[in-house]
Amino acid sequence: MTIYKQSKYGHVLPHETGVTFFNSITLEVLEGGEEDAEVWRSFEQPRAAGGTADATEQVLVDAGLLVPVDRVEERRLLDKLTDIRVTQRKTRSGSFKFLRMSLTERCNLKCDYCFVEEVIYKDLPKEAAPTERFLEHVEWLIQQNPNGWPTVQYFGGEPMLRWDLIQDTTRALEEAVAAGRIAGFTHEMTTNGTLMTSERARWLVEHEVSLTISLDGWKEINDRHRVFHNGRGSYDLVIKAVKEIRAAGGEPQFLITLLPETVEILPKIVRFVVEEIDAKSVAVNAPQPTVDGWEVDGLALSRSVQESWLFCNSRGVEFQSLGAFLVELINQRRPQPDRCFEGNPTGADAHWGGYVAADGSLSFCIVWHQDERVTTPSVHQIPKERVADWHYDTASVDDCDGCIAGMVCGGPCTLERLLNGGGLNPDRCKFFKTMVPFVLTRPSIGAPQ
Repeated sequence: MTIYKQSKYGHVLPHETGVTFFNSITLEVLEGGEEDAEVWRSFEQPRAAGGTADATEQVLVDAGLLVPVDRVEERRLLDKLTDIRVTQRKTRSGSFKFLRMSLTERCNLKCDYCFVEEVIYKDLPKEAAPTERFLEHVEWLIQQNPNGWPTVQYFGGEPMLRWDLIQDTTRALEEAVAAGRIAGFTHEMTTNGTLMTSERARWLVEHEVSLTISLDGWKEINDRHRVFHNGRGSYDLVIKAVKEIRAAGGEPQFLITLLPETVEILPKIVRFVVEEIDAKSVAVNAPQPTVDGWEVDGLALSRSVQESWLFCNSRGVEFQSLGAFLVELINQRRPQPDRCFEGNPTGADAHWGGYVAADGSLSFCIVWHQDERVTTPSVHQIPKERVADWHYDTASVDDCDGCIAGMVCGGPCTLERLLNGGGLNPDRCKFFKTMVPFVLTRPSIGAPQ
């Protein structure tokens, strides 16, 4: 008779209507009741299967939640992730489908938390590359996606300072569609909104540019941080921009950037943006990595994201944040091996994001793009093996092996490991260890049934 034990990759999560069983290697999800949880708990000490609960025991065995006592359970999760990464590195399959273009390093605002100003550009010149250099990158992206559907994001600095380049890029993409080179494209812009006019709003809506406007809350909070160089706040002009866009028939998304002092009031900020500004889509900026973790506490961020997500769901408002992708990954049972959450990381259709800096160089990390380890001066010189090595670095941390989020978090990204010397990111750990149980036990946000 086989003796069984609880798998270290088995997790049981109670909720209002029962329990959710989760296998953190296979990403299989099972729903059950308290009696099923009792069967699970009866294997806290290894024992033979059998008795009055045979059916439940067999289900747990089939799901890999109960395993034979002699089964070695060390590093199975890490080994599976490593196998996926090794395969992807060997095949070198994949292409770039997303391009973030920093059209300029200049900005008419001087936000006190701006990572572009303080982290990326503080030692670089403010002069942007000529238009031809950016269009060369757009042409390269088109060539990367024959008959495909690439995405371009206009970024900065403040991208609307290069209005001409936005129009030129759009024209190049539209001509590629007309010539049958690509099936279509998505282009989007993240802007502070202060340079919006009614004419520009009409043009953007006509050309189907997805607009994201940065707004950190009500006037007092927003104008404490998002200010012009003379110290004047930007809130009133942002609201004016929203009105211009809506008058033109568009609807912007609102992007909230958090600071340590605002992370815990995120739900109040989201409620304000939804109820007072009538937002239909709200996004929360991903925290920037630091030597010690993230700019904000991972646990506090997780709690605030959860509350904000549930509120938006109750109002029919789209909510985007770090962690929202977990629903798709778990439903598709798709591991996240490259630890970067832009694009599809595995298989023949693997694709990544790239970052064009204002000087015209290209990075295959969408955050870090002044380091020679991730940049290239020309799109024609970017070797695919460097990109694959960056995304599918096989380095792992033993503590990730038994983590409930191990397969869908993947551990610290390559950038985080460069910053902290190769260890865990404590804020990332706190965030995903609490977000995965939240997603698994909330059917209302699309968790698996």
